[in-house]
Amino acid sequence: MLPTIDQTSQSILNELHGFKPPSLPHSLLQLLRACQKSDTSFQEIAELIRRDAAICMNVINLANSAFYGHRRGITCIDKALVVLGIETLKTVAMTTAVHQFFSSFNADRILLLKTFWHRSLTGAMLAKSLSALTGYTYPDEAYLTGLLHNIGQLILISGYTERYVEIALRAKSEDELIISEKKDLGVTHSEAGFWLVNDWNLESFAADAILYHHEPANSVLDAHHLVKIVNLASLLSSENAENQQSTVETADCLFGLTAPMVKEIIERTEREVQIIADSMDIVGGKHASAKKAENTDQNKLAQLAEEVKNFSLVSSAKNQLQQARSKADMAGHIKVALKLLFGLDNCQLFLYDASANAIKATLYRNDKESEQRKPEEISIFAEQNRSIVTNALLQNRITSSLNENFSNLSIVDRQLIRLLRSGGILCLPLTANNEFIGVLVIGIDKNYQTRHIGQQRLLEFFAAETGVFIKNIESDLSDKNAGTVIESHEISKKIREVIHEANNPLSIIKIYLEMLGQKLGNDSSAQKELQIIKEEIDRTGKILLRFSDSNSSAVEKGFIDVNKLINDTFLIFKQSLFITHNIEYQLDLDKSMPPVQTDGAALKQILINLLKNAVEALQREGKIHVTTSDCITIDGKPFIEIVVKDNGPGIPEHIHKNIFKPVQSTKGKNHSGLGLSIVKNLVSSSMKGFINHRSSKTGTEFIIHLPRRTAK
Repeated sequence: MLPTIDQTSQSILNELHGFKPPSLPHSLLQLLRACQKSDTSFQEIAELIRRDAAICMNVINLANSAFYGHRRGITCIDKALVVLGIETLKTVAMTTAVHQFFSSFNADRILLLKTFWHRSLTGAMLAKSLSALTGYTYPDEAYLTGLLHNIGQLILISGYTERYVEIALRAKSEDELIISEKKDLGVTHSEAGFWLVNDWNLESFAADAILYHHEPANSVLDAHHLVKIVNLASLLSSENAENQQSTVETADCLFGLTAPMVKEIIERTEREVQIIADSMDIVGGKHASAKKAENTDQNKLAQLAEEVKNFSLVSSAKNQLQQARSKADMAGHIKVALKLLFGLDNCQLFLYDASANAIKATLYRNDKESEQRKPEEISIFAEQNRSIVTNALLQNRITSSLNENFSNLSIVDRQLIRLLRSGGILCLPLTANNEFIGVLVIGIDKNYQTRHIGQQRLLEFFAAETGVFIKNIESDLSDKNAGTVIESHEISKKIREVIHEANNPLSIIKIYLEMLGQKLGNDSSAQKELQIIKEEIDRTGKILLRFSDSNSSAVEKGFIDVNKLINDTFLIFKQSLFITHNIEYQLDLDKSMPPVQTDGAALKQILINLLKNAVEALQREGKIHVTTSDCITIDGKPFIEIVVKDNGPGIPEHIHKNIFKPVQSTKGKNHSGLGLSIVKNLVSSSMKGFINHRSSKTGTEFIIHLPRRTAK
């Protein structure tokens, strides 16, 4: 039977329905900025949410709502984020920020929120440590419940701001606070927290743990494991807990923990919480300067207000962008939005071409001859230091020519300044979902920085929205203009037969070369000549690969049989590089996978790049394993999965961070270092999917997820 709240308390709680619990401005500011950055990882956002009880409550509450249709309650933050998706999370963050901005803030209220923040995060970390120490099966659930154990205080702050601040500041102990809450408000924060969490219908004792977290140890001795963990975590998180005899007695009573163990857990948790507080610029504690803390808090409030203002301005510009219906009028609407926000409209749009790894812009002349002449195109290879335009894209950083000596600018940069008839250029990198979209190059004069001081964040907001806008336009065009390329089946068949016949003697020759090399021994002077012959056979294998690919059956942009495309691609490699490098392969393809709507040419290019990389990594006698899986759910949406795995030596540690970015190849002069960069952009831009990788000394695997769009 569920615990109950008395009728008077329930009536008061019903009046509090709909109130939005406040977050610490420091937490909201960090989350908003993270959500606006295209390169912020899912894990980074999850970690920021784990630090703030109010934001976490909104996320868990929404994930458990009827709209998302989950029968079992979600008590894990990571799972909640997967269900909601990043875009919904951005909405949650911004909505919370807007509510926060228009709420009444003063020094006492912020002080109380900071105290609550420290206490809730400490309780969460303690609960997770205790769950590991005492063998509780669900540490993430323990963390979440520990984070929310005092959430009722935020409900009461939201509903009775001035009264509750006065009550909380007046109370000298936990017991006194609870007595004052019940006497002055008619309900305790434990009851308010239970009422809130119990309404989520979790299949968990989380609500009970929140209701009973101030009960004496002997009252919860036989309660559920989670209830006891949160009860002790709450006590350990209180001020001066390690110096209170009652704390040690409770730890001993509930779990048999000794005083040194209790002290070690508390001290370790306090250090971890302080590190997080420092990273968020949260000034507080016994030794902190009150003046410095107040100045920092007011600064965070001002920054939050600026963030909300920027969001509102960009929302207006976004409405202008969304009026574009085709690629032809896309640039015009971008110019209007730029004019509305910054009073600037002299610009040139460069779009990223993944296949060429370059950014390209179409230049239109304004003279009378323009009607008789075709538009000109300017193309800049996407490589570091080719131009400040490409630097802006590759570094994902707004770049201005006014910060450079004109003589140090590349020729193409100087040409752009002249073409835009300006004193300089400002380059806004455009990205979406961590993929390159292009660069908006804006003509500016020498007084720009003086007039537009403090607009960096607004520029970043605008660039983010413009990148998403362009991606959506191009996605619509791609869907509408999906074409078909057909080649003669008979010719392709004949060519494959010839290639196969050519490979047979190559394979035999290579085997005999290996045998001859062993007979001659490593010290033989002929080994060098044998190595040259082997290299020529490898080169022949690569020629056959290109020839096989160019004459293989064409793939369509439409509903693609992914398994068949993989089989066809492996046939190409089987006839070329697999033979010349003695590579084994294994295919485990999900036969239940239906044809999906995707870009077959792009997928084939992706597979060829990944397989060539794997062959080069394996060198000799390795194995490549490819699997497919149907119906993988990400962010609540269906995807198919393709995994390409090899048993090579793995990727060097220093390459991991920039593996999908254009880099100088480590494979020698005959390699561009662009293969994986192209793969990443094809997966993201052409196919609207995701790619990840894992690597160790025993091999490397690339995991591709593509939208599961099937014929209806």
